[in-house]
Amino acid sequence: MPRLVANCWGSIAGLAHQLYTDGEVPQSDVDKALFLPLDDPDARSFALANIRSGATPGTFGVTPAGVRG
Repeated sequence: MPRLVANCWGSIAGLAHQLYTDGEVPQSDVDKALFLPLDDPDARSFALANIRSGATPGTFGVTPAGVRG
């Protein structure tokens, strides 16, 4: 199993269950499943880069620039 799929398996399984149950999965639910920031495009890009680099969704935090964490 490719690393990206393995690292995102929890999110994938949850979305698959929702798709089976509801027949659809809106983009907003995919964003939530991947723990993507909703209102900051730079933080969203950073989170996606972390996932592509091997981090598991939900295991890291993204703090917007200029905000102390």
